[in-house]
Amino acid sequence: MGTKRFVSNKRFWERESWPGILAGLSLSFLLYLKEEQEFVLKQANRLHAGQKVLDVGSGEGRTIDTLLASGIGGIHVTGIDYVAANVAQLQRKYANNQSPNAKVSIAQADICTFPKELGKFDLIILPFNLLGNLIRLEQDAALSNIESALSKAPNARVIGSVYAENALPFQKECYSEYLGFKIKKATRNYIYCLAQSGTKFRSQRFSAQQLTDLL
Repeated sequence: MGTKRFVSNKRFWERESWPGILAGLSLSFLLYLKEEQEFVLKQANRLHAGQKVLDVGSGEGRTIDTLLASGIGGIHVTGIDYVAANVAQLQRKYANNQSPNAKVSIAQADICTFPKELGKFDLIILPFNLLGNLIRLEQDAALSNIESALSKAPNARVIGSVYAENALPFQKECYSEYLGFKIKKATRNYIYCLAQSGTKFRSQRFSAQQLTDLL
């Protein structure tokens, strides 16, 4: 399984689902997720009433839940996911949202072909190595759309988390021990896996220079 034959992770995300998987993850991985969400809150606290947040790849709504529980008042959170099953689940989950802190809307959308009608956002969140799960053409398209979707507000910003270049042991722990993937190959910047369904998956790690070049 080499880079030339790898097309995209989209088929993987369309086929795979792990409801409640976070409950079975290791303490080190849960700490990573906790630190990620703490950083999200730190940035979200810069927002004021009426401003808009875009959560890209919302999945089961982990980041949306964090924002709703934060006490940050008057913001509008839009969660997007291109997998129809995830969108349906999120719409059911937030259909009767009674939080006084935020209004929530859910849309089926792909950040690589982002619909302009969703508007502009003051905070755009790319959680859980989202950029590292895209191939380069998808990364370029996603970043171009994100730039277009970011508002001109003085406090507008884009935030996200990625795997650092030394995170291979962490990736192996997550994908092999807790998700049950078969590790097929690991290179300087990528890990190639096979899910239990037989679907291929690739995840990237970044050096500081690679992120600078990408952005």
